[in-house]
Amino acid sequence: MSDRNQKRAVSDTTLLNYFVKTIGIQIGVVFAVIALLFIVFLSYQSVFSTQEQEQSAPASSEGAAPENANSAPVDVNVPDTLNTVRSQYSYRDIHISNVHPDVWYDDYTLWSNTKKRAIAKYGGSEETERAVELALQWLKRRQSADGAWSVDAENSKPSLIVNGTTGLTALPFLIAGCLDSTSEYKDAVEKGLNYLIQHGKTGENIKGVRFHEPGEPFYNHALATLALGEAYVMTRNKAYLEPAQGGLEYILYSQNPDSGIWDGDAYPSDHIINTYWIVETLRAYSKLHIYKKSSYDSLGKTTQNVQRFLDSIQNATNDARSVPDSITTKAAQELLLRMYLNRFDAISDLEDSVESLYKSGPTNDSYYNYIATQIAFHYGGAPWKDWNFAMREKLINTQIQEGEKAGSWDFSKEQNRQNVGFPSSPLIDTALSALTLEVYYRSKPLYLDGEYRKGFPLE
Repeated sequence: MSDRNQKRAVSDTTLLNYFVKTIGIQIGVVFAVIALLFIVFLSYQSVFSTQEQEQSAPASSEGAAPENANSAPVDVNVPDTLNTVRSQYSYRDIHISNVHPDVWYDDYTLWSNTKKRAIAKYGGSEETERAVELALQWLKRRQSADGAWSVDAENSKPSLIVNGTTGLTALPFLIAGCLDSTSEYKDAVEKGLNYLIQHGKTGENIKGVRFHEPGEPFYNHALATLALGEAYVMTRNKAYLEPAQGGLEYILYSQNPDSGIWDGDAYPSDHIINTYWIVETLRAYSKLHIYKKSSYDSLGKTTQNVQRFLDSIQNATNDARSVPDSITTKAAQELLLRMYLNRFDAISDLEDSVESLYKSGPTNDSYYNYIATQIAFHYGGAPWKDWNFAMREKLINTQIQEGEKAGSWDFSKEQNRQNVGFPSSPLIDTALSALTLEVYYRSKPLYLDGEYRKGFPLE
């Protein structure tokens, strides 16, 4: 064979080997893809078959007995898509926000189950829930035909006016989930909220919507705004959104930028109460994500002004939290505001103040008890356990059980009214005491890692 023919034969062999090798690789890849698709198909068929079996199984009611009497109880959880859950359960069952992950695992966990977890985890009981239920029944009976709630004039200084009282009284209903379509209180809560909407003021001289009249303490406005915001988040009903945002706008644009207060100098004793309920509202709104852009841009400056106000009252009195084994209502509000606005490790004398609070125990001032309960709950640990036990037992044992006032609390005759920072009456005492006993599932404690270190509103 000539050299030329030999080279051509070698070239032909190399070309053949190349094609054989390339085709072999391609065939191998094709077979591998087919095998992978087959495995995926089998897996999908297995999952689909399991879901069909689960869906075809008869649903058991909450009170039904288990098939195996010896089996351990299993926590209820709905492993399904959010849309499917929304079609099967009411908003109360799935709308969970601002809560402890150890209590509420995800958006698919049933509210009834997780609420029990929260009550058990943080120290509530069947007795505390029974007390809340009795309180809601009494509050419903006290509602006016037009939907408003108002205080008993003979038992209260006339500073918590109808809009403020209605907003405050609506809060324990809202936290209990009473806007759910199955709740016996749904109509009552809606009537109260509609009353607020109808009585909000707008005009050329008003930025947003105003819920208090000139001459009334500003916390009347804050309470109404807070209730409407909570209602919107629970229902996504736009009828609540516009007045809620309007109320927020009025808050942000009504603050005195120099002093950090609301309402000028006419009611110096109410400055700290105004500030507390306003910050409570701002904090809730930041969690609820219903700010307008302009509102959110103003929030940082507003909270800085609040800090300036807190510094001024602490420096002026120099004893807000230094009374041995005691803590005043004013000091308790200042301390809770500090906890909302600052890192825990940036608050002076925090540990000593909390210790003074839980050692002195609950009083006959329902507003003080409410504020102090929030402090202890957000601080956590032994102080919370000690305070909670004393607070829980006091409220359970002092709730009226018989007669027309059954389900209510009335501390107005047992307190020195000159030392009470917030108006007291059976209606106010009952609304605040119910709110106090709902602390277990209202929100997650601030002491949790990643929360108290950041501070509000920088989450």
